[in-house]
Amino acid sequence: MVSPIPVSRRAFEEFDGVRWNAMIELLAMSDLRELTPVQRPAHLAFWYMSEVSNGGHEQFVSNNPDLDHFEVVRALEAVGAAEQAEILADFLRAATATPSGVPRTVLEYLEHGPGVDSARHDTAFGACRRQVETCLEDYLDQHESEFIEWTP
Repeated sequence: MVSPIPVSRRAFEEFDGVRWNAMIELLAMSDLRELTPVQRPAHLAFWYMSEVSNGGHEQFVSNNPDLDHFEVVRALEAVGAAEQAEILADFLRAATATPSGVPRTVLEYLEHGPGVDSARHDTAFGACRRQVETCLEDYLDQHESEFIEWTP
C-alpha cells in the first residue's frame, strides 16, 4: 500500500498547490499494483490524461499495451470524468473491431496499424466540458486522506 504524501500546513498556507502536487507525486511515482482501491482509479485517470494530452489516444495505448484499458474507462467514471470515459470506450471499441466482426486485442491493434482515426477521439478529449484534471481535484477533495497526510 502506498502511504499518503506528507504536506505541511505551513507550505499550504504559502501555496495551496502543494496539496495537488503531492497527489500528482503519489500518482506519478507509484506502482499501480501497490495502490489502494481509492488511489488506483486516480492513477489510471492521471496517466490517461497525461498520455492523451501529450500524444493522443494512440500514444496512450502504445505506451501502455499491457494495461487493462477497459479498467481505465471504469477509473475515469470513478473520478467523475464521464465524457472522457465514453471517448476512450469508443476508441477502444473502434480499435478492437475488425471487418469480420471478430474483435482484436489492443496489442493486435498496435501491431497491425491503426485502422482507426484517433484524431476524432483526441479532438473530443480536448473539447470535454470538464477536464480530467478538474475531476481529479474533486476526487482529491473527496478522498484527501488517501493522498496526503497533513503535517505542521
